[in-house]
Amino acid sequence: MRVRELGVLLRFAAQDLFRARQVAEPEVAVAQPVAHSAPGQASGRSLERAAGFSAAPLEEQRAAEEVKGFRIGGRARERLARRALREAEVVALERVPRVLHAARIVALHAIDRSQAFARRGSPIIRIPMKAKIRPIPKGRAVDPKALADVQQLLGDAPRRRDLLIEHLHRINDRFGHLPAAHLAALAQEMRLALAEVYEVATFYHHFEVVKEGKRPPPALTVRVCDSIACELAGARELLQLNLGPGVRVIPAPCVGRCEVAPCVHVGQNPVGNATADRVRAAVEQKQLDCPVAPYTGYDEYRRNGGYRLIAECLAGKHTREGLTKIMEDSALRGLGGAGFPAGRKWRLVAAEPEPRVMALNIDEGEPGTFKDRWYLEREPHRFLEGMLVAAWCAGVGEIWIYLRDEYAGCRQILEPSSKS
Repeated sequence: MRVRELGVLLRFAAQDLFRARQVAEPEVAVAQPVAHSAPGQASGRSLERAAGFSAAPLEEQRAAEEVKGFRIGGRARERLARRALREAEVVALERVPRVLHAARIVALHAIDRSQAFARRGSPIIRIPMKAKIRPIPKGRAVDPKALADVQQLLGDAPRRRDLLIEHLHRINDRFGHLPAAHLAALAQEMRLALAEVYEVATFYHHFEVVKEGKRPPPALTVRVCDSIACELAGARELLQLNLGPGVRVIPAPCVGRCEVAPCVHVGQNPVGNATADRVRAAVEQKQLDCPVAPYTGYDEYRRNGGYRLIAECLAGKHTREGLTKIMEDSALRGLGGAGFPAGRKWRLVAAEPEPRVMALNIDEGEPGTFKDRWYLEREPHRFLEGMLVAAWCAGVGEIWIYLRDEYAGCRQILEPSSKS
């Protein structure tokens, strides 16, 4: 290959770079290649070593001298001329015959493509790059059987991201743990990043992620509360229980049943005032579900005047300002630790722009704190009406109830109660 009269190109570049690029190709002639001993990296100073041509170095040297000796009006235009020289070399390299032996053109494929596009968006190296096509998506591959299991467990349930914890519970309840393959399948099914699913699954102590090749936990887990109240009542001795193969006994943080310490969860069944005999009997008889004690149902609550206040609010018999003022004057405060005034919270939320969302946190984990569970197990509709009144006063459009996994009995009560 010969690069002929590059000085002409430089003179055009001094006046107009765009015109120089237009005439670059007519000014380049292609000659027969000459073998070289060792291919090198193509650059502005080593055209012969890069492409293996005999006559090019002399012409390149002349062009370089032309850059030095040509007065084109300052360093800025000199840089433009040098850039035109480099682009002309690339045009010349593009014309290497494709029939060359691989050993002759290895330098051509070694051209650095990291600067494939200039700041202005036009290609610097116009040699087409081979696109990579992955046979599988990047990241952990999804096992077809795990995907089928997840689809069967979810059924017709929505795949919304806010239902991630619920779907994790479905998998955990089915297998007794969370297989890593099923987490990847769930991420694909819900169109979530695997990292999002994994960080939620590893946050809660009732979820146990088991990676491939690892031994899954026993089928039944017995959790012994080791909070202060249960520790004082003899929980440490219960941790030494041997309940046979297929059952493990592990400590657990406060389960919110300090009034019946020590408490042991056999599956989801809370055994209050637990003893070794009572725990062993629950395991042997497979008493794994949380029993539900009698509570005030919807019909009884309505007969005693329940839901009358929220009905009057919706009928326009009360104002938001009036009920909020009553709450502020009552000095009622939250009992979650901060003691924030309830009426002030309602007013602050109402002052925020829509949409407004209410979150009810029923996650009691401090020793001696079990008030929420106590009322939910006995007066669930009083709780629901108070929630609706607060949402009406603050202009809330959506309500989310966060219920800890240890309160399985409350869940059985709230799900049908909220629908009634």
